[in-house]
Amino acid sequence: MKICIAYASAGRGHRAAAEALYAHLKTNYPQYETELIDALSYTNVLFKFIYANGYYFIGSHLWFVWSFFYFISFNKCVRLVFNAWSRFNSRKMIAYLKTKRPDVVLSTHFLPSDIAASLKRQSKLHTRLVTVITDFGVHPMWLSPQTDDYIVAGEHTAFRLLAYGIPKGKIKALGIPVRDDFLDTSPAREPGLRALLVMGSFGLRFVEKIAELLFSDIGLTVVCGKNKRLYERLARKQYPGVALFGFTDRMPQIMSSVDFVITKPGGLTIAEALASDLPMVFTSGIPGQETENAGILEAAGCAIVSGGIEEIRRICLAFKSDRGKLAVLRDNIQKVKKPHATKEICEYVCKGFTGAAG
Repeated sequence: MKICIAYASAGRGHRAAAEALYAHLKTNYPQYETELIDALSYTNVLFKFIYANGYYFIGSHLWFVWSFFYFISFNKCVRLVFNAWSRFNSRKMIAYLKTKRPDVVLSTHFLPSDIAASLKRQSKLHTRLVTVITDFGVHPMWLSPQTDDYIVAGEHTAFRLLAYGIPKGKIKALGIPVRDDFLDTSPAREPGLRALLVMGSFGLRFVEKIAELLFSDIGLTVVCGKNKRLYERLARKQYPGVALFGFTDRMPQIMSSVDFVITKPGGLTIAEALASDLPMVFTSGIPGQETENAGILEAAGCAIVSGGIEEIRRICLAFKSDRGKLAVLRDNIQKVKKPHATKEICEYVCKGFTGAAG
């Protein structure tokens, strides 16, 4: 069996989910030919630049523009135009799929899902198309009649797909895939708030202010990611007790060492935090999928949506002084999290093929 795992490098989550699936399949199903590809690498240079960098820049700096495009894309005509433009610029991806002819296309982004669905619609590709939705909400960009299976984060996402008219038999609420090593580091935490993780995706001044306000009250870990300027500025300030990381692949270990996380509400980050039994405070969500994620997790009692830095400080100090508040959020996480999503998705994809591992 040939499995093509496809993502688009627009944001971290789609790639991280695809890499988690790829690593699990290569380790546990070595009898299958498995490839991992970035669909944007099979497009022209200009399209890739606009698609990947435009997502980051507009989502980070021009929220009103992002919000406008996000909500007008609920219109079917707008989606048809956008998908046609994307396929026109993805001719190398189309040629790749027609030549490779995988038995399964396992997609973690709507771009490769749409390309594979278009080829199936034209009878130019005969493959099983499995789409893994990497948010807790769902936008109609993910949907296509040619998709055979939708893997979703949970029951809320499944209900949304049913409301869009997707047959129940096509929907599997298995969760969002995360790296296997998140399961190896799940800690037995003591009650209360002793250590806090701050994800550096908010920007320089926001994270600096959080560190300034909280370092003397709570142990802080700050992950700056690729923001070198933030890392250097915090390193110069040398706040006592603050553990500082740049871009790192040690997130399972880092999340296991803290009790709480302040983060933007991206689907993959949420799935990783849930797998690590970490309650969350959300702020600065990108309008659309991230704000929807935040609302769903807050309604489930696993997270709190915050309006700003001072409110975040009040929340953290309240959790420090009242152990029961944090315990309630942790108990609710047990009802929502799907830590074995990666394993179960791979089992589901491989089920029925000769020689599949159990």
